[in-house]
Amino acid sequence: IGALCLVYAFRYGKAMVVSPLTNAGAPLISSILSILFIGVIPNELKILGIILAIIAAILLAIEPENNKSSN
Repeated sequence: IGALCLVYAFRYGKAMVVSPLTNAGAPLISSILSILFIGVIPNELKILGIILAIIAAILLAIEPENNKSSN
């Protein structure tokens, strides 16, 4: 199912957005799941890295608006 979703994402989405999100998504999701389910608490530096990775993934997913003002 995941591979099929990846194919559709590359087919209908922008590769510049899809590729970084898919490559960074798996380690990010597994680190969050390990914190939630296993109870592993990383040190402050690793938590900062996870937060920065989440922010980077969100910023990659946001599309800029094309504002054309008519004069």
